[in-house]
Amino acid sequence: MSDAKYTELAQQTKYLANFRAYRNEAKTRRDEAIAEEEETIQMETKRIEAAEARIRELVAELGLA
Repeated sequence: MSDAKYTELAQQTKYLANFRAYRNEAKTRRDEAIAEEEETIQMETKRIEAAEARIRELVAELGLA
């Protein structure tokens, strides 16, 4: 093989490593964003459930049921 082909092989290997690193970082950022959103959804669900429970209590206390 010529020196040019060894050089190209080294460059392509470096590009591949960089592309894989970028892809892995992007996947990590995506996974972190999804986890954050899921946490937010869980917190909001708890708030909704608490509000619904309080409404039921008030309706019962007021004799509106």
